[in-house]
Amino acid sequence: MAAPPQSAVQVRADARVDSLGRPLALGRGEQLRRSAAGDHPAERSTARSAKRLGAFRALDTLSTFSSLERVRKCRRVPAYGQTVVEIVHRVEDRRAHFAGLQTCGSVWSCPLCSEKILAGRADELLTAINSWTARGGDVIMGSLTMRHHRHQSLADLWDALGEAWRAAYGSKIARKLLKSCHWVRRVESTHGRHGWHVHVHFLLFVPAGTDPTELGNCMFAAWSRRLVSLGMQAPSRDEGGLHIKRLDLSNAAAEVAEYLAKGHYEEVNNAPVAIDQPGRNAALELASISKQARGANRTPFQILADFVANGEVADADLWREWENGSKGRRAITWSRGARDALVVDNEQTDEQLAAETDGGGVVIAELHSRAWASLVRRPVLLNTLLTLVEMSRDSDDAYCLVDAALACEGFPGAARRPPDRMPQWSA
Repeated sequence: MAAPPQSAVQVRADARVDSLGRPLALGRGEQLRRSAAGDHPAERSTARSAKRLGAFRALDTLSTFSSLERVRKCRRVPAYGQTVVEIVHRVEDRRAHFAGLQTCGSVWSCPLCSEKILAGRADELLTAINSWTARGGDVIMGSLTMRHHRHQSLADLWDALGEAWRAAYGSKIARKLLKSCHWVRRVESTHGRHGWHVHVHFLLFVPAGTDPTELGNCMFAAWSRRLVSLGMQAPSRDEGGLHIKRLDLSNAAAEVAEYLAKGHYEEVNNAPVAIDQPGRNAALELASISKQARGANRTPFQILADFVANGEVADADLWREWENGSKGRRAITWSRGARDALVVDNEQTDEQLAAETDGGGVVIAELHSRAWASLVRRPVLLNTLLTLVEMSRDSDDAYCLVDAALACEGFPGAARRPPDRMPQWSA
């Protein structure tokens, strides 16, 4: 069997090829590269590129399949008033992205917006953890789950979780223990053979010396009573209904190692989570960045990935239920006054976090919106353009690579240099 064609990220950087494995005529850009000492191996960008390609393919599917208009247009349609889409390179960490596009700001349904939003929320949580512990307080981390079956809808389970959570932190004993304290909660959902599994992870900012067991017992009792009053089965603490512990900031590495052994923490953006920054891992765990479902259960984004890969009707139905059931709900909720007390800066909305650029950068090329309308339907090519920019030596080399790749794929003249260097579109 013939070997599959190589992609631009599977070969050495000096063997410049397009997404179909064909050599690129690079002209001056290649001369600049070969005149420079050393090389930039493509392996540096391979993991990032593969992850990005998966997200681009998912967005391509969602552009025609999603029930949410903003998700259908996310990173597909130029922002209002924009006539060009920019390819931008952030030199300090060699990351490239497209700028000038609409974003949906959906933390639940968009594979790219959700990552940016939750990364921002994780930073807020880290700030809160550091702020509270600097005042001498403790942070308790836990989760509460409930029994469920496959005939219960996602929306009904989510509503029940909200009622039970209010009971858990609002019971008389809990209010006494949590007086003048704060909490943050994160709702998470997976799906398996028993249907949707909706549960809550939380951080409690409590006085030093607070007993997690006592606090957990009173919260779980109130949580269980409320679920039963709603007609649901009583959860079992012994079967995972409650997990709670004090976050040991003086021994963060051991805490993380323990969680890794249990599968609670995984790599973030395909790189190991730093374990030498107190509280970082708890923040990432609560924000659920890159978190995968355990056992046979699948996260919503795993369901989406399976649908993109296989096109199963059952996965399509589950994803539609997920979009409808999660729409308008908050991923991370702070107790009243908690964020103002622990995080000093103004809170950004999900839409603002999603719309932020990756910290600015150098504009490598501009793509006219007419060309973009065709390019956006080519996720492999889009990913190849960004990967070539990330592998380039400098902005001139990057532009040459982009221009040559577009020409090789049937889009000659689709790119131009920034206006200060080339004000007119090439013919």
